[in-house]
Amino acid sequence: MAGMGNQMLYLVYRNSIQILIEDELVTLFEGQVLLSKADISRKVIQMNSGYFQLLFSQAVTFKGKLSGEIFIDSGVYQVFEISEDLESCKFLCERMLREIEDENISRELADTLLEGILSILCKTLSSKSSIQRDFIAITKEYIEKHYKENLSLSELADHVNVSVYHLSHMFKEEVGISPIQYAIFCRMEYAKKQLRETSCSVQKIAVELGYENPNYFNLLFKKTVGISPGTYRKEWKRR
Repeated sequence: MAGMGNQMLYLVYRNSIQILIEDELVTLFEGQVLLSKADISRKVIQMNSGYFQLLFSQAVTFKGKLSGEIFIDSGVYQVFEISEDLESCKFLCERMLREIEDENISRELADTLLEGILSILCKTLSSKSSIQRDFIAITKEYIEKHYKENLSLSELADHVNVSVYHLSHMFKEEVGISPIQYAIFCRMEYAKKQLRETSCSVQKIAVELGYENPNYFNLLFKKTVGISPGTYRKEWKRR
C-alpha cells in the first residue's frame, strides 16, 4: 500500500472495545469503525471483543490499482457503522487474524483478505459521503425557502434528522460557511434584488426579512456586501 497522510483504523467485528483518544474515552460496538489521525495519542484500554487495527494511507492501493479512498472529514477522529456487509467483514477479519495466529499466511492471501476488508470500508464511506451531500443539499433547500423566518440551528438539524454539531460541522466543510451564515447570505441576496428592482424603503425590506431594527439590518448588509443598502441602490441606478 502507498499513500499520503497516514491514519489509524479500528474495526470492531465482535462485542465492543474502549479507546482513549487524547483524554476522551470512546466506546466502539460491533459493526463500528473508528478512523483517527495516526499522529495523535490513543490507547485501547478495554477489550471484550474481536477488533481489527490497521495503519494505512488515505489512498488505498493494491498491486498498483486504486481501490478507493478512506479519509476523515474533519476533527481528530470519526466513527461510522458498517451495515450491509457486516457479516462479510466479520468473516474476512476472523479469517485474517486466524491465519496470522497460525503464522502460515501467504502474502497473496493476506493481500486478498485485506483488500476485501478495505473494499467494504471504502464502499461504506462512499455511501456515507453521498448521504452527507444529500442532507446538506436538503438543508440548503430548506434555508432558501425559509430564510425570511427566524431560523435556528436546532430547527435545521431536526429537519434533516442529525445533531446540531454534525450539521454545523459538515455544512461548513461542504459549503464554506455555517448554516446561519448561509441564511444571512440568502437574505442579503433578496435585499439586493429588492433594492435593484423595487422602490421599497430599506426599512420595509429589513422588516420583510425579519429585522425589526433597520440599523442592525444596515450594519449586517454592509458587513456582508461591503457597502450600505442606500449606497448599493444609488450605485446600481448609476449603471
